[in-house]
Amino acid sequence: MNRNRLVIGVIGLVGLLGLASCGGGSGGSYTAPAPEPKISVRIAALQSAQEVPPVTAIGLGSASFSLNENTRELTGGVSTTGVTGTAAHIHDGVAGANGAIVVPLVAGATPGSWVVPPSTILATDLVPKFLAGGLYVNVHSAANPGGEIRGQIGALVKHARINAGQAGAQDLGLAAQAVQVLAKNLYRDLRAHARQHVVDAVRDRLPDGHRRRQVDQARADVGQHRIHGARD
Repeated sequence: MNRNRLVIGVIGLVGLLGLASCGGGSGGSYTAPAPEPKISVRIAALQSAQEVPPVTAIGLGSASFSLNENTRELTGGVSTTGVTGTAAHIHDGVAGANGAIVVPLVAGATPGSWVVPPSTILATDLVPKFLAGGLYVNVHSAANPGGEIRGQIGALVKHARINAGQAGAQDLGLAAQAVQVLAKNLYRDLRAHARQHVVDAVRDRLPDGHRRRQVDQARADVGQHRIHGARD
């Protein structure tokens, strides 16, 4: 009889331990950490010579886009100078070919800027194209409704082609200023995106609470370029 009671007691104890290990109580539950985000950044330099067919215009632009490959969320935008844009889009197409609109951009906070709308998810079949340079960004104008400046995302233009025989001294001066603005905007965009992704990656790996709020404040500081050592 005593042996039977001992066996029953051991079985009951094992059962209780099994319930506890399976998270029978709220304190025993386990939540797997979110996967570390894989962020891919691609840039583009826009000019009229990349339009198909090419157009005559002195406008220039710089673009920077970031893709979270885990969620396919796309962020980023375009800064332009020397062009009065009426619309801007990301298109499906390789260099030298025109393609369909896949992501319409919206006007940004600063004049001449266009940004990806919040919570934009890139279609699955477009992800490899984004990574391999198979998408381009196009800025349209009233003078050139089909597109005034264009840039292949992921492919850098090594040199802008300016026809000195068709451009006057004033146009060349404006073009030189545009190149300077392009370089400055490209550097600024890349620096801001790099900082933002570092902050996001750290924030996603922290538990809720005070430390996470601190990183949220750091993220706001990045957006306003108030991180120590940042100089425009």
